[in-house]
Amino acid sequence: MELKTLDLTEYEAKIYKGLLQGQRLSAKQLAECSTVPPTAVYPTLQSLGKKNLILEFSGKTKQFEAIDPKISIPSYIENKKKALEKNAEQLLQEIEKLKKEKRINQRKEILSLSIGQKASVTIYENAIKNAKKSIYILGWRMHKIKDKYTFLHQFKEPIKKKVDVRLILTGGPEKAWELIQAYEKVGIKIKYLPLEQDKFTMLIIDGEECKITLKDKTLPEKYNIYVHDTSLSLALETYFKDCWKKAKGIKRKKP
Repeated sequence: MELKTLDLTEYEAKIYKGLLQGQRLSAKQLAECSTVPPTAVYPTLQSLGKKNLILEFSGKTKQFEAIDPKISIPSYIENKKKALEKNAEQLLQEIEKLKKEKRINQRKEILSLSIGQKASVTIYENAIKNAKKSIYILGWRMHKIKDKYTFLHQFKEPIKKKVDVRLILTGGPEKAWELIQAYEKVGIKIKYLPLEQDKFTMLIIDGEECKITLKDKTLPEKYNIYVHDTSLSLALETYFKDCWKKAKGIKRKKP
């Protein structure tokens, strides 16, 4: 076993190694044979004594001797173990205390804001991937294809898992009808509701989280407001379900 594994300082290891030769030595002799500075020898000897690794003999000149390592080292290791266990217990108590204080002081973020189409798409993709019960969308117009076929492919997985996926389309009567039929074919429920203020879309995931995207043409970018609060998300889910009751099944008008 190397002495450094005993968690001794550099000076302690050098002094202890010198005493392990089996002779009683004075502080002066230890300074000469260990290369430890004379001013550091005596404090180091005191430290080794407190660790019960050496003995001190009084006399005209104090001398020091290592206790039989077969006795001292197992005892030293056992004492270190007990000290570590005590420190670990105290540390765990402090950690639990800090966690408790954090839980008390921590305020959950209710809203977060992101800007732009890419951020909006990322939120949709994460919602489709992670939803467990329901995905409700209000405000898609379906008059342009854009990324809707990509979403259609992604929707197939939650549909397989029996996730309730519903869309309430808004906007004018001009729609991408083949796209709508493709959505309905995979099991997505679609209705139409002509809202007076058609300047936002809303996504609700499992009644726990929600995204509202402001898409007014007067804005330089789309603004995505993400709702992290469950109570507020449930209220918005109630609003969606009220709209769903008012909405009508979507049918292509004959030319």
